[in-house]
Amino acid sequence: MTSFEHNRWYVLELDNNPIIFADISHGPSQYTGALSLLYLCENQQEIDSFYQGFSAEVESEQCGWIVDKYGISWQIVPRMFLDFAQKLSPTTYQKINQQILTMKKNEIAQIEKLI
Repeated sequence: MTSFEHNRWYVLELDNNPIIFADISHGPSQYTGALSLLYLCENQQEIDSFYQGFSAEVESEQCGWIVDKYGISWQIVPRMFLDFAQKLSPTTYQKINQQILTMKKNEIAQIEKLI
């Protein structure tokens, strides 16, 4: 993460794409879990890579969520999940959601068995 202290802007680069955060608070502030970022992954290898290199609080990993070394919560989600609510039957969608709740990280192969 690159910091531009005089402007209180912070730049985080993911996959050569900058994500810019601006601190516009007027005085001391503290991050809360009310903010999380969602990152869409193309495959299981990309999901695994995030867990191995990005997760800083193993005890916080649950259902595709991780916490990085800055305390920011991330949702690491397979891109294919975006279409589930619209393309799958309500019964299948519910089965998938129940399976996800039992996982630390999303396992695409296990989810695909339910489709």
